[in-house]
Amino acid sequence: MTNDVFVISIGQQWVIHFVLAAIAAWPLIRIFRRAGLNPWPVAFLVVPIFGFAITGSYLAFQRWPNIAPRVAPKPPRKPRPQRTARVA
Repeated sequence: MTNDVFVISIGQQWVIHFVLAAIAAWPLIRIFRRAGLNPWPVAFLVVPIFGFAITGSYLAFQRWPNIAPRVAPKPPRKPRPQRTARVA
């Protein structure tokens, strides 16, 4: 027995990790599908330390086919001065 106040065994840590990965998997699968991407990177959530970083990096740096590319808006045109009728 240790004198630590809050001790979690490695088995409990694994259970907590898999529960969090399972909770995060469903929304991430939906995000991948709506973005037009294959949801296979969600399987990396089971990797203990780097799984969330791998999945998030893939989602962040991959091109999303269902999203139109950003186009910078054109600046507004300056109004032309109105012509006056010539009087002869």
